[in-house]
Amino acid sequence: MITHIKGLHHVTSMAAHAQQNSDFFTKNLGLRRVKKTVNFDDPQVYHLYYGDEFGTPGSVMTYFPFPHIAPGRPGTGEVGDTYFAVPRGALKFWKDRLVAQEVSGLDESEVFGEKRLRFDGPDRDSFSLIEVDNDSRSGWQSGDIATSEAIQGFRGASLRLQDSAATSELLRFMGYQQVDSQGNHSRFAKAAAMAPISSTSKPYSRPTQRGQAPVPCITSPLRWKTGQRSLRYARRCWTPAIRSRR
Repeated sequence: MITHIKGLHHVTSMAAHAQQNSDFFTKNLGLRRVKKTVNFDDPQVYHLYYGDEFGTPGSVMTYFPFPHIAPGRPGTGEVGDTYFAVPRGALKFWKDRLVAQEVSGLDESEVFGEKRLRFDGPDRDSFSLIEVDNDSRSGWQSGDIATSEAIQGFRGASLRLQDSAATSELLRFMGYQQVDSQGNHSRFAKAAAMAPISSTSKPYSRPTQRGQAPVPCITSPLRWKTGQRSLRYARRCWTPAIRSRR
C-alpha cells in the first residue's frame, strides 16, 4: 500500500476562453488566481491556478484554456463533479449569488448527510458546494464574499464509473478506504486526507450538448486524460491576452 499520498492535491480541466474562465473563478466564486503560467508541453497555452489566498494544496483548481477547443462528450470513466467545501449555513448565500449571476444547472440535494448545491461552470463542467462542519481551513475573503461564506478548498470529486471494482482496488492500494455508501455512490477517504473521493458504479448516460467542453480530471492522486481529438484541435489555436489579477 502506498502511504505517502496525503489526499487530493489539485484538479485540472480545460476551458475554451481564458478571460471567461478567470472571471468565473475569481469574480463569481471568489477564489484567488494564485498563479498564471503556461502549459510546458505547449507554451502558447496558459495554465491558470485558482485557490485560497496562498494556493494551499487541496484548494487549487487549474485550467488549460484552449481557444476553440473541440466539444467534449461526458460519459463513464471520468470525473463528474468537483466538490468544494463551504462553512455550515453558507449555501443560501451561494444559491442567491449564483441565481443573480445566472449560473446554470443549479440543483440542491443531500448526499452522505451533507447539503450540497450543484452548478455548471462556463464550460459545462460540473461543480458542487458542500456544507462542512469542523473544517479548519479559512477561505479567502474576496469582495463581497466574507470568510464565513468563502470556499475553503476541495471536499472531493466524484468518478463516473461503469464498473467500480478496479478503481476501488486502486484507491485502496493508494491508502484510501471505503467509509460510506449511499445508493450507487461509494465514498473513499484517507484518515489524513485533505478531501474524500466518491466513486459511483452506475453508468453515466446524460445526453451531451453541442459545445460542451471536457469535464475536469483528477490529477492527484489519479489522473484521467481527455481524448486526443480535443488536444489535436486545441494545438492549432493561439492564446489570447488575459488581464492580470492579484
